[in-house]
Parts: sequence; C-alpha cells; structure tokens
Amino acid sequence: MNYEYSGYDTDDETGKAVRLSPPDVGEATARGRISMNGAAFQAFVNDRDEIWTSARHAGTLAAMGFDRILISGQTVNIAGITFSYDSNEAENTVTVSCNVKTRERMRAESPVLLGCGCALISIMDRLRLMDRGIKIDSLILDAK
Repeated sequence: MNYEYSGYDTDDETGKAVRLSPPDVGEATARGRISMNGAAFQAFVNDRDEIWTSARHAGTLAAMGFDRILISGQTVNIAGITFSYDSNEAENTVTVSCNVKTRERMRAESPVLLGCGCALISIMDRLRLMDRGIKIDSLILDAK
C-alpha cells in the first residue's frame, strides 16, 4: 500500500503549484517464522490464498496504524509496505517477511515489527484448530 505525499512543494514554470513526493528515506525489514504440524501445514497449502490475504491485510493495517495502536506520541509517514512469505514443507514452517518504507529517516522499525507480528498471528489464528502447538519461532528485525 502506498501513500502519496500531500504537500505542494514548488511552482512549475507557469507558477502553478506542483506536488512533489519526497524520497523514501527510512526503511526496515522484519522476518518471522511459524512452525506447525503436518496437518496445519497442509491446511495452509490448501487454503494458502485466503490465509495469506488475511494475514497480509492484518499486517498492513497494523503497520499503518502503528501510531494509533502504540501510544508513543509519534506519527509515522509510511511510504510503502510489502509482504512476502515462503513455506518449507520439509520443516512444516512458514516464514513471513515485511518491508516498510517511511518518509522519515528513523521510525520504520516499530511499524515493520508490528506488521510482521500481526501477519504471523493471523496465520496462527487460522491454523490453530489443526495444531494447538503451533508457535512463532522467531520475529526479528532483519535490516534497517
């Protein structure tokens, strides 16, 4: 999901205000992994599109709403959010990656961790009936 910068920064040669988007200056990537039993993994594979769409939406909403969810007094001007996943059948794991770009130099770390964590929890919630022992193995800040 991309957000458009709303300010008018300059005038063109005719004197008309021109909207310019500032460069994306802050970026962070988080990665998390869920492990589950074979039945839950097979349920993920069989219903992958619906489960992944729900997880991606939950993660996007969480990252976008970071300043409303956590009372930090800070607003984060998010420029873009991307999600991806990788499934490993041999280990019955799903790895989720989230990348957040911001207009500020700092402050991308918290929204990216929140977004990735919510995507993981959404997947867990959908598969909990198949595996009561499903768990998040890791949630780490991969790069910033």
